[in-house]
Amino acid sequence: MAIILATVITTNIVNNRTLVNANYSTTTDNANSNMVADYIKKGITIGGITGTLESLNTFDATATAEDIIWGKTGYVKGEKITGTKIVTIAHARDAQKTFETNTVLTDDYGNNVKVPAGFKIAEDSPTVVTDGIVIEDVDAGNEYTKGSQFVWVPVGDVITNKNESTIHIILGRHTFASNGNKTLIQSAENWSDTSSKVAINTYYKELANSNKGNKAAKNLEGFVTKALTSGGYYIGRYEAGDATATKSERTSSSSDTNPLVFIQEFSGDTDYSRQNRLQSSLAKCGEATDGTNNDIRCNIYDMAGNTQEWSTETSSNSPYYCVARGGNYNITDYYTSSHDNNRTNSNSEGTSFRPILYL
Repeated sequence: MAIILATVITTNIVNNRTLVNANYSTTTDNANSNMVADYIKKGITIGGITGTLESLNTFDATATAEDIIWGKTGYVKGEKITGTKIVTIAHARDAQKTFETNTVLTDDYGNNVKVPAGFKIAEDSPTVVTDGIVIEDVDAGNEYTKGSQFVWVPVGDVITNKNESTIHIILGRHTFASNGNKTLIQSAENWSDTSSKVAINTYYKELANSNKGNKAAKNLEGFVTKALTSGGYYIGRYEAGDATATKSERTSSSSDTNPLVFIQEFSGDTDYSRQNRLQSSLAKCGEATDGTNNDIRCNIYDMAGNTQEWSTETSSNSPYYCVARGGNYNITDYYTSSHDNNRTNSNSEGTSFRPILYL
């Protein structure tokens, strides 16, 4: 019986295809293929293509969105996540985040700003301290206080540019000359000194506590301590008066001397402390009666006119113990740093107050 031996030859045929440098050369057979070395794991060869992809196993990662800077991205457990951590004023303004705890943020130059719980950085806030950082009350339950805005007044060394030039702002009381030059009368370090040397004149002093029926004055120790520790405090962007008043009706004056120093240092208006607006109460918010935009500096509205504001100072001029400071919309003699005194039981349509907030 004849034995026939059959030889089977298996041939791998690559039709119209060549390999160049371990990659396909595109021809009719692979023209629609998306397979490239970058898509194949490193060390694996498929169809003549040796992979170069190096993958990182992220399944043991523990980072969360709150651990990554706002707007930056990363990969955790195989998924891409976008960071939500807020560290700068710019981040907070863009994110419109309401802070659940008191949080320290930095501006574009590295200055610190302490934002209280329940507040956010206002949408129209700048991102540098020298322009006036604005915060807005988000969580207040009262319909009249929700949306209230405050401006950060820095204390101590303030970085004014990226070259780290600084200006030192002293927390204290000042007098202002006719050319706007300031003179320190009482610094925060001697806030409790009630001797005659800290009186602006015969009458006006910033006392440690209320006295002589001055119900408006408060113990200043808490404010001074916290303002120095935090590197600043907040002053109302607008004066506070009738809770039902419109935004334009709440523009007014303020003469707290530290905000005046802040304004004169960084607004370019070195004579602001001696200005008088004599504005109509019907003027639009941000406008003087002549249509100029002169009643706002460093995002603080109208500290030079409209209404005087009660202060924590007291007067020795019996029985006019309460002290109001600032301009007045109907009295031309008053300017931003003016002082006046009133009876404890007096009232005036030209007098209001501007709240402060410290942490």
